[in-house]
Amino acid sequence: MEGIRSLNTNVKTPAGDFHVQTEFYHTSQRIITLLFYAGQAVIRIEDLPNLESANLDDEIKRVHESIVRRLSLIRVPVSMERVKELLTLRTGLKNVAFIEEIVSIKRADEIFDFGILVASGAPVPAGIVVFPGASEEEIERGFYLLKEKSGAERFIAKTGKKEGRVTFFNIGSLGKLKRAVLQIIEEMEDTAIVSEMIDARSSGSCTLLILLPVITR
Repeated sequence: MEGIRSLNTNVKTPAGDFHVQTEFYHTSQRIITLLFYAGQAVIRIEDLPNLESANLDDEIKRVHESIVRRLSLIRVPVSMERVKELLTLRTGLKNVAFIEEIVSIKRADEIFDFGILVASGAPVPAGIVVFPGASEEEIERGFYLLKEKSGAERFIAKTGKKEGRVTFFNIGSLGKLKRAVLQIIEEMEDTAIVSEMIDARSSGSCTLLILLPVITR
């Protein structure tokens, strides 16, 4: 496999020390990032370059820096499977993303903070972000991907912005989720964050775990 350029970075994390190598391959016309651990390639990530908005050099740099940045955010020891999930998990949708994807998107909004928390390896609830412009089909697909990932039956939907935040609790059906999300992204013109709803029990009482403030793409 022939690469025309190569970017290489060493990253130390509580999960281990990694070497990140990113190249463009003519044969597949893809940008390939390999993560090496203890001299072995343990994770392979493929990206299609977006040459409509950037040149190839910039695309290689963007992909490489995104992986290095996400990897460097890991703050606790996690398994190699979790490292792979943090770096590769994607919905494949244009306007709906897993929280894990958000740290690769450079936007000065709230969801970014939550994306960092997730990328750090902290045990936070699974979630997706729905951006304005998402279709009902994308919302539906994102919801099913979240249910598949989390195994949860109840969810919350909230506005992305901290100020005047609106939160919808105890969502169990697709119909209720669509109504809540559409109200946020269309009527409020805001980003919607949907996450599993978890009961936190302590001292014999049950309280709802409210997520930390989240962000927008």
